[in-house]
Amino acid sequence: LTEKIMQNFADNAAAMQLSHIYFYRRRYKRGIRNVIPLFCLAMHWPLIGWAKPVPVNPYNLNNMRNDMAKVAFAGPAANLMLVLLSVLALKAFVMFAPGSALIMQVLVYAILINLLLALFNLMPVPPLDGSKIVARFLPNETANKYMRFERYGMLLVIILVMSGAFSKIIVPVFYFIFNLILSFVGGSFNGF
Repeated sequence: LTEKIMQNFADNAAAMQLSHIYFYRRRYKRGIRNVIPLFCLAMHWPLIGWAKPVPVNPYNLNNMRNDMAKVAFAGPAANLMLVLLSVLALKAFVMFAPGSALIMQVLVYAILINLLLALFNLMPVPPLDGSKIVARFLPNETANKYMRFERYGMLLVIILVMSGAFSKIIVPVFYFIFNLILSFVGGSFNGF
């Protein structure tokens, strides 16, 4: 939804024209994206899933390089905004209602999930959003070569996740930010 809003600011109606943005669940077609996570749960395997990509027609953007980076940053920015809101709510509960352990745990999980999603999507590996942001700052020819990896990107992402390379990059950054958040909140949480 945030990417759709950003596309509207950039005059890109491709997602709306292709009916990829809607609010009624009835129109959502169930496909393999819905089946694979259920299969993984049933087999007691790690969950594998992915989001439905938002179509962007770069030729509808006013300034293709800048606006594409803005559209790409909209998703991680939404995750970071949810982290900020959850941190502020958690701080309020720690200060004014310290006995609300269940609500505080839900807020901590909201922080964990959204922070991980933001960091994961900001990785500069095509087709993740970070690659489009990095491409904005590369020379045109280098950016075009870099973005050619996008067609192989999901395979590369799966290899990096399964090999543990992503966790070696994301986990230290995640723990650094999460420890800053915990020091700001000033509370201790069971199980974290």
